[in-house]
Amino acid sequence: MEVFMYQLANQSNINELLSYFEQDLTNCLYSYIDLKKYGIANKALSIYYYKEENEIRAVATKYYNGLQLFSYHSEFPLHATVALIIKLKPSIISSTTDVIDLLSYELSKEYQVEKGFVTSLIQTNELISKSDVQCADVNDLEEIAKLICSDYGLGGHYDVIQLKNQLSTRMQEKFGRNYIIRQNGQIVCHAATYAEVDNLAVISGVITHPDFRGRGLAREVVTKLCDDLLSERKQPYLFYYTKDSERLYKKIGFTSKSSWGKLAKQE
Repeated sequence: MEVFMYQLANQSNINELLSYFEQDLTNCLYSYIDLKKYGIANKALSIYYYKEENEIRAVATKYYNGLQLFSYHSEFPLHATVALIIKLKPSIISSTTDVIDLLSYELSKEYQVEKGFVTSLIQTNELISKSDVQCADVNDLEEIAKLICSDYGLGGHYDVIQLKNQLSTRMQEKFGRNYIIRQNGQIVCHAATYAEVDNLAVISGVITHPDFRGRGLAREVVTKLCDDLLSERKQPYLFYYTKDSERLYKKIGFTSKSSWGKLAKQE
């Protein structure tokens, strides 16, 4: 019996991979956007694909220390994927919940499961004040990285300098933007796009300093970011994992959703 393994993609695979992703963009947002933006030229990006009978059955996209998995077929290549994970040693693995459930049984000693949703927005709801929201610049990124890394669930798999460098690269390449609210000179709330291309953008890094929560600051920042994206004809998407986040994003106008999950490497 022939054993199939993941293969590293090259330039000749790009169009085939993009077509595979386009069958279900909601469940492969980062993989699609990363490939569309960078091709395979970015040293931080590696794309692996799994084929049987000359058809792609799954794709694994490694960007920095994260791995996103996507399969548009009912028979997910579990054992080949576990072998790839062992080889790549990602800090975080994300995919649809059915894939995460399969992997969690194999990787329970090394990774912790968290489940949530991916959701999108067509237009924001009622107008709210967004006058305190500012666009961050490169000089703000270390403070932003410290705020994100202070929350284990959001930034626990990063270190501050690593995250600062990633945010800086995205900003320089116009692949991401950062919005903030300052109070008394301190950044107390943040939201960003972690990936943008064509008519799509993925929002992440949404956080409010614990001392300033309950004041609607995250709603202001995310609404302002969404308004700006929509004015540029980019549809916002985001991932969330808590009931509080779900309530926030529903207020803003996010509606449609798909089940999502991640495996975070345990310390």
